[in-house]
Amino acid sequence: MGRTEPCDKERVGLNHIALGVRTIDDLRMAESQLNQASIAHSGIKTWQDGMTRYIWLDDPDGIRVEYWLRPLEETLP
Repeated sequence: MGRTEPCDKERVGLNHIALGVRTIDDLRMAESQLNQASIAHSGIKTWQDGMTRYIWLDDPDGIRVEYWLRPLEETLP
């Protein structure tokens, strides 16, 4: 099976995928695993809101994969 062409983010289709993690330790674990595998990534960043933490990498086809810290709500409606 041949390799596909890299993702062109200007074309219709999958641009990126975002996955949620529940704790900062989960986010740090993802960062550690990426480091151990020598996979280039952004490092843990803080979003524009000044609070939300995330990390991203580009897969071999150029599709961005993001992990966002999405803690459970303390109280449900």
